[in-house]
Amino acid sequence: QHTHSGVRFTGAAYVFVQQGETWVQQAKLTADDAAQSDRFGHAVAMNGDTIVVGAPLHDTDAGKDAGTAYIFVPDGDTWKQQAQLMAEKAGPANQLGFGVATTGNIVIVGTPARDEGARASGAAYSFVRVDGVWEEKEKVVPKDGARDLKFGSSIGMSGDGVVISSHAAVNEGPGFALGTAAYIYNSIEDFGTPPFAVEPFGLRLTTLGQVKRTALLQNFPNPFNPETWLPYRLATQADVSFRIYNVQGQLTRELDLGTQKASGYLTRETAAYWDGR
Repeated sequence: QHTHSGVRFTGAAYVFVQQGETWVQQAKLTADDAAQSDRFGHAVAMNGDTIVVGAPLHDTDAGKDAGTAYIFVPDGDTWKQQAQLMAEKAGPANQLGFGVATTGNIVIVGTPARDEGARASGAAYSFVRVDGVWEEKEKVVPKDGARDLKFGSSIGMSGDGVVISSHAAVNEGPGFALGTAAYIYNSIEDFGTPPFAVEPFGLRLTTLGQVKRTALLQNFPNPFNPETWLPYRLATQADVSFRIYNVQGQLTRELDLGTQKASGYLTRETAAYWDGR
């Protein structure tokens, strides 16, 4: 309930860094368009050089309390606002930003008050950063969505895994009417990230976060000039090499990546890279 520029209860987030055995405040984060009762800082997440801060009661063009999430990146010894995330089809009282999570270039944002077939059943949106620009990718709702489920109340991410809670799920145990539940997703297959075409969502490459089959995926970007990345998944540890042929079937380049452990190599940092030569 921080007061910012004379406006009460806008909210703030504080960044601390460790110096020796003590922690020192490095920065105080506030929104460029802070307004009264935004609840900026209700949810926060950080990964590497990316901080996400939710403001679920921020008013946007979508309506009162539609909500938003802010992205902050380093600027010297402090942090600057890089982007403001808003769902394309957001509505009033959706409370986007009630829950947030990030793995750096991917952000998942919850909107538990959104009506998805029932009042306040909730939803979660994915956003991906491509060359410094954030793009909305997918909206996910639970299969058992119901009135006041409030899916998206809190979110956690690690690797490709996403866990999303609902704060009012039906509890089937005796003597309980309402409880909580956690839903597990794969960020790439369920949320459409990273931002390149893989195989259809129905042809799953993972089970509960574990790679179940080796696959070579669509290169990105495609078409490309002059460089491209070649994503792949390994079900087991293996020696990896790529052979690239021209349209006449002649070998033009071989990329030897050595031994790689079982995992998904799906981003610009991990996929095989070809400079087009």
